[in-house]
Amino acid sequence: MTMLSMAPIYPPAPWPIDYLCREAPAWGGASNCSQRPMDHARHRAVSSRLPRMKVEGSSRASAGGREMGAERGEVQQMEHGMGERQGAGEGSAAGAGRAMVEDWLRAMTRAGASDLILRAGQRPAWRVAGELEFISGPLPGNAALEGAICSFLDLDRQARWRSTGSVDGSVEILRGGRFRMNAYHQRGRPAAVFRRIHATAPRLVDLGLPRPELENLALGERGLVLVTGVAGAGKSTTLAAMLQHRNECRGGHLITLEDPVEFLFDEERCVISQREVGTDCSSFAEGLRHALRQSPDVLVIGEMRDAETVVAALEAAETGHLVCSTLHTVNVIQTVDRILDFFPASRSEEIRGRLARHLNGVISQRLLSALPVPGRRENPGAKAAAVREQIPAWELMVPSPTSRQLLEEGDPPGLEALLDARRDPGQASFNRCLEDLVAAGRITPETALAASDRPGELQLAMRGLKGGQETVHRGPAHRAPLGEDSESELEGLGPEPAPALPAPGNSPPAEGAPGQERSKPGQTAAPGPRAGGLRLVSRLRPRPDPRPPAGGGPARETTDGAPE
Repeated sequence: MTMLSMAPIYPPAPWPIDYLCREAPAWGGASNCSQRPMDHARHRAVSSRLPRMKVEGSSRASAGGREMGAERGEVQQMEHGMGERQGAGEGSAAGAGRAMVEDWLRAMTRAGASDLILRAGQRPAWRVAGELEFISGPLPGNAALEGAICSFLDLDRQARWRSTGSVDGSVEILRGGRFRMNAYHQRGRPAAVFRRIHATAPRLVDLGLPRPELENLALGERGLVLVTGVAGAGKSTTLAAMLQHRNECRGGHLITLEDPVEFLFDEERCVISQREVGTDCSSFAEGLRHALRQSPDVLVIGEMRDAETVVAALEAAETGHLVCSTLHTVNVIQTVDRILDFFPASRSEEIRGRLARHLNGVISQRLLSALPVPGRRENPGAKAAAVREQIPAWELMVPSPTSRQLLEEGDPPGLEALLDARRDPGQASFNRCLEDLVAAGRITPETALAASDRPGELQLAMRGLKGGQETVHRGPAHRAPLGEDSESELEGLGPEPAPALPAPGNSPPAEGAPGQERSKPGQTAAPGPRAGGLRLVSRLRPRPDPRPPAGGGPARETTDGAPE
């Protein structure tokens, strides 16, 4: 039987016509080039090359197959920890599926998408700036997607995929970058989600997070540091940036336990050993136990998923190591609760005490849709900007003596109040960060309220915001723009500035006037413009002034517990 192939002139077009016509049926769709995610210029370029392609017999087809096999072999050599692969011929469903997935991944990188979702028999989709978009094109077939998934896995992971129906892996392709893959089944058919991983670790200065505090946490000598957030909130990116800062500034042996390995580091001042769960060790807890005998200075756990891993992390922190990890929680309070939930109630007091002694810091983050940067002018001759930016909102706790005491006593309301009041440097709640983002014109009030865990309090705190940023009681004048490394930004973590004086003609009514309730003797006066944080601040225990006031009377106390 004579084999025919269409051999394009090298370098091949991104979507060769012969490839589309031959491989599309394996994916269960028609071979229509206009359905592919490529622009019309590329389509014309591919079509223009068609007359120059040669149709040859089996000998030329075999040579072409060997050339394609060599290129695919080069891809396989670059893939981290992939090991022995499943054989996939050029004409097989597995080979067609793998090639198609690789093309989708390259298109995903060009589009700036963060995630690609492929399901057998259903429309592909990807996520750009947090928004999900369907992609036109042929539907993946069962055999093609199953073969593609297996081709990205070593033999052990293939066995896990077939026995459990889900598996994690990492993928690296030529001219496409690196990706994290989670394969699973839905409705009895294979499916996979690919998340794009940047080639190099980012820098903290580029993330819009509280840089001085995170730098200090990354350079710590010992203790536990947690980065938390929902899926897709950028936890791995933040943790990688902290490790990169450590790598640039301080030497030591840095051991990571990941599932799978994501960011790759160039060693600068640190020796960096990156171990993959399932390939280099059987579990996070088992890998952590062995890592303690490998002369570590910093231990990084990709995720704390069970009590065994939490105990191993606490033991490592107690023995003088810096331990960094992530958790799928939405804020600082829930992070503490989630750790306690791993254990029976009889151990809650013990775990709280260990956390209070060894927790160095918690940052919880989430990504929000951002407004254009104020002052940035778009090119009037260009088309409307298609890039949608996301900006992080965050909650931070770097424990102080007060917060450590609240942790040990198990007082979440008091801890929440402390974060909201910003009494100590390194303490800030989500609501305070959201207020800052609104005041700086980076997000809308509606976005802030939708993201807040306590929208009622946030709405009270944001005064004068009606569809814009005309007036807020805490405008950006008293601090530098978010993300800048400046003294004013650090001062912003301290006490709030005094409220502005009312405009002429809008003076507040005197005490006892109609519309204002007069405070009774012994009752704390109601606070003024900071209404959003008042209920929480009132929870703080009052602290008496050690210095008696003139006249020898008792010390007076204010609403936030500090001496008046």
